[in-house]
Amino acid sequence: MPGRKKSRGCGMKNKEGKSGKEKAAPKLNTCLGKDRFRVLASGERRDRIVSGGVTLNGVTHHFHVISPDFEGDPADLIIMAVKDPELDQATEDL
Repeated sequence: MPGRKKSRGCGMKNKEGKSGKEKAAPKLNTCLGKDRFRVLASGERRDRIVSGGVTLNGVTHHFHVISPDFEGDPADLIIMAVKDPELDQATEDL
């Protein structure tokens, strides 16, 4: 059974390193299931993702969003894919 995964940055590149039409976060969400793939977000960003989802290449995706103070089972793998201005906050959230 695959472990739980957590992502910080929903538009992360696919396995080929391309940010083209195929984004990794939606694929992971589909393959692992919403109970095993979680997106870490806080504050206004979290509220925005929960209420409106994340639009990648014109398609809106709804992910299981957790906040930094989440106390459930720990993730087996954390993927952090953020732009430089968001790096400090992403690191703090972990």
